[in-house]
Amino acid sequence: MNKYIALDGDRLDVVVYKTYETLENFSAVLKENPHLHQKYILESGDIVYLPDFIKPKEKEPKALWN
Repeated sequence: MNKYIALDGDRLDVVVYKTYETLENFSAVLKENPHLHQKYILESGDIVYLPDFIKPKEKEPKALWN
């Protein structure tokens, strides 16, 4: 598990997106950070615990015609 030390004005959703390139893991990150449930904007020094996730593989585009 990694941790991120927030800068003043960071937002949790932006931190999650920058880390995982998706928001699919947002609820799992929130479970690891109950101290941040009521914070919309993070303060300098807030610690965000970031669980290890495997990034989802990109899906192959489907053909438009068979």
